[in-house]
Amino acid sequence: APDDLHYMILKQLVIYKPAFVLTEKPLTLDLDEAREIIEIYKDIPVIVNFRRKFVPEINELKHKISNGYYGEFLFGNSYYGKGFKHNGCHLINLMFHLLNNKWSSFIIEDEIFDYENNDPSYSLTLKDDNKCSFSIKAVDQNHYGIFEFDLFFKKGRIRIKDTGFKIEEFKVKKNQIFPTFKTIEKDSEYSTQLNNSLLLTVDHIYQFLTEKGELICTLNEVYFEMNFMN
Repeated sequence: APDDLHYMILKQLVIYKPAFVLTEKPLTLDLDEAREIIEIYKDIPVIVNFRRKFVPEINELKHKISNGYYGEFLFGNSYYGKGFKHNGCHLINLMFHLLNNKWSSFIIEDEIFDYENNDPSYSLTLKDDNKCSFSIKAVDQNHYGIFEFDLFFKKGRIRIKDTGFKIEEFKVKKNQIFPTFKTIEKDSEYSTQLNNSLLLTVDHIYQFLTEKGELICTLNEVYFEMNFMN
């Protein structure tokens, strides 16, 4: 359904008291609508379909980052298009999923209109209290579509390419010619199960309904990200 109908559909659906709801992103187009949906669904489990969060290879990266496998985060770059609310929400969701940084400031650098007139694609730079930066660059969807992450750490580098279908990992190694000089070299490249994301999401829902496990992409998580984007 189009983005501007999500709120109305969710309000109509709650009347039927469903056992579970998987809703498309963005949840709604403004915070007031989102707060209302959270309130009326307080007794009904709901998750939002940010599909990369259900991909095992993405979650393995999160585990390795959280446990210091790549060392301290230095900075990152990312690229997207087709509206900050419509498509940028995927980027923000994945950023918060992978990185534990507490972003304290941001600067909007420019905007392009490559989707709806009320949803420009913003380029911006985020910084945390330690001055680590994360750059978000909008690329005009009329030229081509792109969704990529490039994350630099003290002991490695991660590239998420092809909208998340491929991942490259780099490691810091001693240079073969100059022993005191270090370089960063590709260590592995592999495909993800992003093409099976809907099946993985359904399995996540099934596990919750049968075993009452912990949900991801909940309304409260998504509201936090919407508030950040606002």
